[in-house]
Amino acid sequence: MWKSVAHRTLPLKTLRTVTAPTRNLIKPFCIAGFILAEVYMVWMVLAPNTAVMVFVPGPMPIPVMVVAARPQFWMTMLRLFIYAIFLGPFGGLVGLGAGLLTTGLLAQIRRLTGKPGSANT
Repeated sequence: MWKSVAHRTLPLKTLRTVTAPTRNLIKPFCIAGFILAEVYMVWMVLAPNTAVMVFVPGPMPIPVMVVAARPQFWMTMLRLFIYAIFLGPFGGLVGLGAGLLTTGLLAQIRRLTGKPGSANT
């Protein structure tokens, strides 16, 4: 009825041993980028409003200090929510790029130096 697949295995001459490739650093870099972007976003939203130097237009600009009012609580929460939607994924994309560059660079260095852990040794 069902035949065994033992007779269809490859001979040992055709198999070659390959060492394990280097660690894939893309996922940790994406997670770190996402977290750092969210922390930066919270610092940016919750930063205190400071006085701003504004120049009044006219024949001779006069600098005037304008003190910004503190935003309402619901507006701060809305800003946190909206910024979280945009800054987190963009931070993850930056982490993705950094992870791809780092992983490729480490693989290139290992291949050039001939250290174990590269796929071509």
